[in-house]
Amino acid sequence: MSLIALLYKLRDLRRDRREPGLLALCATFAILTVTYTLFIPAVWAWVDRLLGVPNIGGIINQGMVILLTMAQLSVVLRWSDPPGVAWPRIRFRLWLYGLVLAAMAALYTLAATTSVPDDHFALSLVRSPYYQVYMGLYLGAYTLGQVDVMRLCWRYAKVAGRPWLRRGLRIAAASSALGLVYSAGRAADVVGGLLDYSGLWWEPVVRVSVGLAALLKVVGWTIPGWGPRLSVALGARDRRRALRELTPLWQALYRSAPDIALVDPLGAGMRQSLEFRLYRKVIEIRDGQLALRPYLDPAVAETARRIGAAAGLSGRELDVAVEAARLRVALRDQAEGHRPERSAPLTGDSGGDLAEELSWLRQVSRAFSGSPVVAAVLAESSREHA
Repeated sequence: MSLIALLYKLRDLRRDRREPGLLALCATFAILTVTYTLFIPAVWAWVDRLLGVPNIGGIINQGMVILLTMAQLSVVLRWSDPPGVAWPRIRFRLWLYGLVLAAMAALYTLAATTSVPDDHFALSLVRSPYYQVYMGLYLGAYTLGQVDVMRLCWRYAKVAGRPWLRRGLRIAAASSALGLVYSAGRAADVVGGLLDYSGLWWEPVVRVSVGLAALLKVVGWTIPGWGPRLSVALGARDRRRALRELTPLWQALYRSAPDIALVDPLGAGMRQSLEFRLYRKVIEIRDGQLALRPYLDPAVAETARRIGAAAGLSGRELDVAVEAARLRVALRDQAEGHRPERSAPLTGDSGGDLAEELSWLRQVSRAFSGSPVVAAVLAESSREHA
């Protein structure tokens, strides 16, 4: 997944090769890819044989973790601060973590005097004072880096303008929080080794946490790019669903007043965009309600409210059922030529907002075609006419 994310972002990098934040982001995914490739036991063993140093894969891997921390910090600092402020802070951290890497390499060289099983690297050499200092330096730098990333991401998410950027930063902050479980597990390895106690039982927890952290990193750092496309796709899906939901009410009104159709529903209108068709359907439903106004009986609304309340409906649900019942009975009365002595005014819940208007009409259409309250009102009204 990190490799896919890298390839995805390299496309953007080709268009803007001088953007430091994008360079750091590509570095983040490249380091993640190398790190998790080295986690594969066969690859780890192959690197050891190639370089002729026992468990050299371990120091490379942990060095990559420090580089990953540096890259993440560079990304969030570049995104959250103007260049004049970001660059001094980035340079300071690059120097700091560079010194940490140099010290780790020296300490590991002093500590790595014996060969140990490849898949138990994290639990080995714990009695060596050099290794203890090495692990303390490594875990300290990693932990402080993750806390730094988490703090900056969370702070910047509060002021980020784009919704998907805010979500991505919060996911990245959560990945850093999971990384602290890894820090705790590796610190427990050192302490457990000094007490002749194996930490193998908590190793699965550490691996799952660091794996989830890496997964969240990939999602968090890429979601600002593909999240808006997801919104568009989900929005189109919801608009298609809205069209289907409005269809029963629209068809009933269209049969009673064909003139409400702005365009031929089986002709040119079908070739229009989804947004146009949905907007047209909302307008035509409102026109159909206006044409139906002489047949809206105030008594039907009172009956619907009584039956709906008895069925446990309240608030907006009750208002929706009342409106759907009014329309259902009015359409029947129009077809039968029965006109009430006085007509009721039109109602709605749009508040002048098209999105709210659409939400209201979708609920009314669902109740119009399937609400037992509406069916009960229609039946009682039929008995009264009889």
